Amino acid sequence: MTENKQSLPKIPNTRRATKDLKDSDRRFRTLVDNIPGAVYRCRLDKDWTMMFISLNIRNLSGYPASDFIDNRVRSYASIIHTDDRTYVEKQIQKALHRKKKKYKLEYRLVTAKGKIKWVMEQGQVILDPRGEPDFLDGIILDISARKKAQMELDTERFLFGTFMDNLPENIFFKDLESRFTKVNRAMAEYLGIKNSKDLVGKTDFDFFSEEHARQAFEDEKKIIRTEKPISIEEKETWPDGRTNWVSTIKLPLLNEEGKVIGTYGISRDIT
Repeated sequence: MTENKQSLPKIPNTRRATKDLKDSDRRFRTLVDNIPGAVYRCRLDKDWTMMFISLNIRNLSGYPASDFIDNRVRSYASIIHTDDRTYVEKQIQKALHRKKKKYKLEYRLVTAKGKIKWVMEQGQVILDPRGEPDFLDGIILDISARKKAQMELDTERFLFGTFMDNLPENIFFKDLESRFTKVNRAMAEYLGIKNSKDLVGKTDFDFFSEEHARQAFEDEKKIIRTEKPISIEEKETWPDGRTNWVSTIKLPLLNEEGKVIGTYGISRDIT
């Protein structure tokens, strides 16, 4: 009778497993250190202590990543602009207490050289097996260039709006269907509208007689078709029988590619 020998379980190759684990960790760190931003994992203590943060934090802050691990030299919270710290803390607390655990923040950092940088932070609350918040995973990106461009654009819009609203002439912008997209304060008052935004989407047919509105519409269609401006003196007639004479210049409105997207113009009452 042959004896049945029970096969022994294979002993795992711990040396090979350790090497594979190290290789995996090396690949992970290479990946995150080449992402254009600082990837992190932090605890949910009062200082948001970093458990891990990628090397790119030096490009953002001027400080090495090792400074922030377990707050060895400084906490990440300490380099957040003092005016933004309360905002950041409140937004993360909101993420911790709502069902949707993701968050997205924009705030300022103070670098090692004292320079102010705008960053965008996107992260997620990671839960433990019991469903309780355990730590935060996220990424911090430098958005200083975008913020600077946005602030410059906002300034230009403010200056343009201030200039428009303080001119006595009527200024208007229209789309391809001759609907108002923007007017200045003088134009709104001329048409009897308190808020210039209430004119958006309306046309001359909403304010003038058919005779004048139709002629204005045809003029604007011609400008769009020919891409040539016109300068005219025209009689405006109102539904109540009133008439005004105005001197008007209308031009094609072009986008960045040079394509006509509407018309704009300026008119002055010469009655």
